Amino acid sequence: KISLMGSSDKFLYDLENESASVSAFENNQQLAGSANFTANLTKGSSINFSAGYTLLDNNSRKIIRVRSGNVWKYNKVEVIQEVSESFLKASYSRDLFTYGKFIFGLEGFRHNVSDSLFSNSAFRFSVHGEQDFSFKGIYIRGGLRADYFQDKFYFQPRASAIINIWGGLKANLAWGIYNQFSGKVTEIFEETAPVYVWKLLGTGDAPPVRSFHSVAGLSWSSRGFNVSLDGYRKRSSGVSQIIRTNHGGDVLSGEASITGADLFLKWENRGSQVFGSVSFGQANEIYSEVYNYKYNPLELKAGAVVNLFPFWISGSYVYGKGYLDAYGSGKYSSMGTTDYSRLDLSATYEYIGKKMRFRTGLSILNVLNTQNKKTLEILSLNEKGQGAGAGSTNLTNLYSEAIPFSPALYMEISF
Repeated sequence: KISLMGSSDKFLYDLENESASVSAFENNQQLAGSANFTANLTKGSSINFSAGYTLLDNNSRKIIRVRSGNVWKYNKVEVIQEVSESFLKASYSRDLFTYGKFIFGLEGFRHNVSDSLFSNSAFRFSVHGEQDFSFKGIYIRGGLRADYFQDKFYFQPRASAIINIWGGLKANLAWGIYNQFSGKVTEIFEETAPVYVWKLLGTGDAPPVRSFHSVAGLSWSSRGFNVSLDGYRKRSSGVSQIIRTNHGGDVLSGEASITGADLFLKWENRGSQVFGSVSFGQANEIYSEVYNYKYNPLELKAGAVVNLFPFWISGSYVYGKGYLDAYGSGKYSSMGTTDYSRLDLSATYEYIGKKMRFRTGLSILNVLNTQNKKTLEILSLNEKGQGAGAGSTNLTNLYSEAIPFSPALYMEISF
């Protein structure tokens, strides 16, 4: 199998109130490709090889205009980065023990993050093994992953279980440790709105993120109706923020946790379906006594797909809140909204021939063109000099990836 992908995105926003304004954009271009080969061997065993490469070109700029008395001050923050990852993977699986399968894999990665001033690369090598069992209505999987990165080993045990209780009623449990070696870190500039920058975690002052995930839930299905309720808790260490001034930057490393529940319902019949979900949680981020944030995110989703073969009509709606007030109030807080929502609609036509499948359609993202501009962080930072006489400045980060009314035509051909 060979897979290729290319994409280009552009986000824009302008916000303004009586004392400040922000004009910003973010452009992303991404290319990716992968190849996969699988050979089936004897006695239910198989071997798999895969290789891939992905490249993200990110360019963002924020221009901040702030009133200080009767004088307007301007600041500009620009970030230009390239992020890439290439990998080689090999895995072997075979039936082992009664009603069980064993999987063993080796992986190698090369990570790179670069901008106009520097380029940072690192290699990561991984080994993982998994064993699953299935007997008398119980499915159990356990495994261990080990990553070798920057002269350190990171061990990540994981386990999960699904138990058939009665009829269509099932219980599920899962626990695991996960490490993240690349990602976005908040970089906060004095007197300007922060930006997110890509970092190779563990190669500098920002450590790798280590998370403990726990999930427990119940699900039930019967005659096309499905309902599930899951409770979860996620604790992470190594989450970072960068506080930058004219004298350099300081990395604050802290902890984050979120506890919550997800309720999901779906009814399906002859290719048509209706679904809805509710997600809520209680989150806390601690970087220091000053940087301690608490918030309660809530999100509602609903949607439907109508099968009128060879046509399909679908729509979805999402509503969320619980982010803005978590960080207090400041000069940018009145520029956003306390919640967000989005309605998407699409229509699809499909033709299936003997040797070809053709699909085309029209989709409209954010039909109601809701603005969805909200502040995520409002931080009060001490100015240079520190001490009792130091003043403070309010900083904020604005959620720029809010898609406006966006119609699109698409076409897909497969052989």
